[in-house]
Amino acid sequence: MNPGMESFYDPCAAAELARGAAAAYGKDQDMTAWAREQGCPGCEVVRDDATDTLGFVAAAGERAFVVFRGTRDLRNWITDLDCRRVNAASALCADGRAAGSTPQPEVHEGFLRALESVWERVAEALGRMAAGKRDLFFAGHSLGGALAMLATARWEELNCQLKIDNLQFPISAWLYTFGQPRVGNGAWARWYDGRLRGRSFRVVHAQDVVARMPWLLGRFRHAGTEIFYDALGRMHQDWPWWAKAPGDAAGLWREWKRGKIALLGDHHVSTYVEMLLAECETETILPRSCPV
Repeated sequence: MNPGMESFYDPCAAAELARGAAAAYGKDQDMTAWAREQGCPGCEVVRDDATDTLGFVAAAGERAFVVFRGTRDLRNWITDLDCRRVNAASALCADGRAAGSTPQPEVHEGFLRALESVWERVAEALGRMAAGKRDLFFAGHSLGGALAMLATARWEELNCQLKIDNLQFPISAWLYTFGQPRVGNGAWARWYDGRLRGRSFRVVHAQDVVARMPWLLGRFRHAGTEIFYDALGRMHQDWPWWAKAPGDAAGLWREWKRGKIALLGDHHVSTYVEMLLAECETETILPRSCPV
């Protein structure tokens, strides 16, 4: 799918997936409860203690879901801050590697390592649960959003290989992330957007500082369609940086005036849930009790 093609962002789907991302911070029964609300009989939780990575897989009807948990403790922050880039070959399909091109697509090493620690079990669960489904939704908040984007790219890799081999083309992948940091370099973003931009939605709330990380003088770039909600809750698609500048300046003033980490409040998963549920005119509000 090309960057110029129409995208199909659904705010109510975003609200439900944000609730799923919030459930991933809780206990196994919280994830199971969310899955059952979607009509699934339950969910399969996958985790890796070494990287402190967790996600869950669920499926029902024509839909399947893969949701990753975001940053929970210091080990996750260490993963977040490991800003070395590595070749993105493991996240690209056979016809998209552009051999010999410069620069090569590269992704955040820590994010990729975290995904690889659980990917085999995620793929096994999808193999059992996603057969015959029409749509596969990947989602996550914060670090979980970065893992979800890499997982979506890896699923696209499998799609491409099946298409090359003239096998049945599997279900389409959709991505909804919330407060997601940057994942790769400019070459990665161009590769990703050339295939998945119209099915990938990166929801950002106001002055969420995590969505600006890591930048490192342009070494990392965002991919996917940005759905930006300003401080008044108004939605903007792919708003330019200069339009956000007044709000960012106001956020920095608020940070200085209050003397606390005010911008992280915009990053909290419950902030995203409340904002998106309000847009869908629903009264179910998640309490602000989940970790960031």
